[in-house]
Amino acid sequence: MQFSSKKLIALSITLLLSACNKEANQPPSPVEKMQSAVTNSATTATESTTATKQKASIDDPDIVVIVNESPVTKNMYAAFHQQWRRARQGAKGDTPQEQMAILNELVNAMLIAQDAEAQGFNKKPEVALLLNLLRTRALAEMSIANFVQQQAISDDDLKKLYDKRYGNMQQQEFKAKHILLKSEEAANDVIKALADGADFT
Repeated sequence: MQFSSKKLIALSITLLLSACNKEANQPPSPVEKMQSAVTNSATTATESTTATKQKASIDDPDIVVIVNESPVTKNMYAAFHQQWRRARQGAKGDTPQEQMAILNELVNAMLIAQDAEAQGFNKKPEVALLLNLLRTRALAEMSIANFVQQQAISDDDLKKLYDKRYGNMQQQEFKAKHILLKSEEAANDVIKALADGADFT
């Protein structure tokens, strides 16, 4: 069964990655180069699409791993690593275990995508529409990120903008006080006392 063999390949990737001896204090990307390529003989989905492409080689210093003749480059891993961190707010992904998990997740996604192409999902109108929307969103996000990087905003600029928008507005300041009690019964007694005109202080 195709899916089972893909699971075995994904497992073999994990085992191959475990051989990598990356120090935990090194930056998370690029991942240390693997010494073996992943090949899945159970599927021929990419044979027709990759026949016209130049054959990727694991000896290429820019390639981390090859999945059914589709190379995973260092830049591709770095982009996936960034998305992985965004999805897990606060996670750094810089330990060897996390790096192995991230690369394994990327390879699994590629295997599933290749299988989807073999089944013709990429030719379905709804999938083509979704891919187009994802492309549009990616381009928009990159454009916004590029704009923000090019716009150097200083503290003085922010203060001027704040003063311009809110400087002439009437300011109101609120001070909140509370009474902390140990039980609901005591709280109800205080509420009743306040309602009867007791001084809050």
